[in-house]
Amino acid sequence: MNEENIRDNSDLIGMISSFACIIHCLALPILLSIFANSGSGHHHTLELLDFLFILIGLVAVIFSSRSHHGNSLIRTILWTSFVMFTIGILLRPISHAFDYLSYLGSLGLIVAHGVNYRICMKAH
Repeated sequence: MNEENIRDNSDLIGMISSFACIIHCLALPILLSIFANSGSGHHHTLELLDFLFILIGLVAVIFSSRSHHGNSLIRTILWTSFVMFTIGILLRPISHAFDYLSYLGSLGLIVAHGVNYRICMKAH
């Protein structure tokens, strides 16, 4: 994917990856408890997937915030939501309370990318 395609689709990429992250974060505890009770004793934390969501989110926020149609409020919400999301993911091992911070950040990213996407579509 070249830079122009990423820039043109960064809001869609951001919305989809943020939504997928929320689903992943909500479903993972359920799946882990099912597999833990199955007697397999094989526990996967999928931390790599968490870092993949952070990386995809970073790329989407960089390209969306560079959009010439977005305004400074949208950029601020994008970056604030991304920072909340990242802090929530990175500090999750300390306390499960940080899960809620990552959920809030993900929701903020979905909304901000959605608004930015609409602004850009109206401009074209």
